[in-house]
Amino acid sequence: MAEFDAEAIAQRFHEAYERLAPSFGYETREASAVPWDQVPENNRRLMIAVVAEVAPLIAQHETNRALVANRNARDHHQALKQAVMERDWLLAEATDDVRARYHAARQAEQEADRG
Repeated sequence: MAEFDAEAIAQRFHEAYERLAPSFGYETREASAVPWDQVPENNRRLMIAVVAEVAPLIAQHETNRALVANRNARDHHQALKQAVMERDWLLAEATDDVRARYHAARQAEQEADRG
């Protein structure tokens, strides 16, 4: 799993939260509505701990999503490969049929010319 910086993510979360809160009609506490380096230490440690716990879940979800997408792509590739093989088989069968009819017609013409 990729490494992540829990504090950097917590800082980005804090900054986005403070920026977006008014758009949702919410006023944050004065003590926390400050730049990251001025957020009270307890609040910062809490946000970092939350990120440290939640980020691996998000990463696992994304990994699972990528695995499913990869499996679906492989399945799609196999289906296309099978379709091409079936098409080629049908073309070969049709070509053999056309050849057989051509040769039968030529043989009939040659017999008619002889007879």
